[in-house]
Amino acid sequence: MIWLHYLIYGIGLIWIFVIYGNDEILFSLVVLFVIFIGYFGINQVGVFSSENKKNLSSSTDDFLNSKDEVNISYDTIKNPKYVKSGLNQETAIEIHKLLKEVIEKNQLFTNSELTLVELAQTLDVLPNNLSQVINTFEQKNFYDYINSKRVELFLKLVAIPENKKYTILSLAFDCGFNSKSSFNKYFKKVTNLTPSEYLNSLKIDVM
Repeated sequence: MIWLHYLIYGIGLIWIFVIYGNDEILFSLVVLFVIFIGYFGINQVGVFSSENKKNLSSSTDDFLNSKDEVNISYDTIKNPKYVKSGLNQETAIEIHKLLKEVIEKNQLFTNSELTLVELAQTLDVLPNNLSQVINTFEQKNFYDYINSKRVELFLKLVAIPENKKYTILSLAFDCGFNSKSSFNKYFKKVTNLTPSEYLNSLKIDVM
């Protein structure tokens, strides 16, 4: 804007007279400068005219939306406890995808002795990175995640009519649980019901 340049020049000129000029000339110059500012300022297109406001609002919305998208995608793999982790988003997503594929296809959780280290070795990833992925994407620690998968499998098996000849505990062992207390604990944690309450609600008879 040219008038802004004039404004700067005018202020500079006033300071010259403040230092080297006399009071009368300085007073007259200030009056003229004020009139100049008033005249040209009023005749300028508003900085925040409706069009500019619209453009500004659009730009702001675009920025906020893009910022939200970045935060959402970042938050899906980041957790405050992993601030110093070197695991990036792309790698984390790949590990999670591989985890889901292997877990569902091979049902590794049916191994009652499965550990985080063993699972990490199977996926060929670092245990710390795998733990971070499970915590962040599944919102569970390793043991809660694995046992939730065991409960899911149990719910599928117990719904099959042919499995009525098996006891609840034998089916639980087939799913990877190694004790009745562990099975009951995680079953209720996942379903908010005890195994008996769940089966009774669906009228499923299992020994």
